[in-house]
Amino acid sequence: MAKRIQTTFEQRMEAVQWYEENGRSYKDTAAHFGYNYAQVRSKNTNRREKTVF
Repeated sequence: MAKRIQTTFEQRMEAVQWYEENGRSYKDTAAHFGYNYAQVRSKNTNRREKTVF
């Protein structure tokens, strides 16, 4: 398992924005930013839940 990287809120939002603009692939987003898949997926899921409500 990849080591979890500490990120700021701004870094997480940048990753979410990149994810939404570039093919919506968690794997590609994780590789682009050097995060692990679970970090990217959880941040995008949380954002969508907050956006919908």
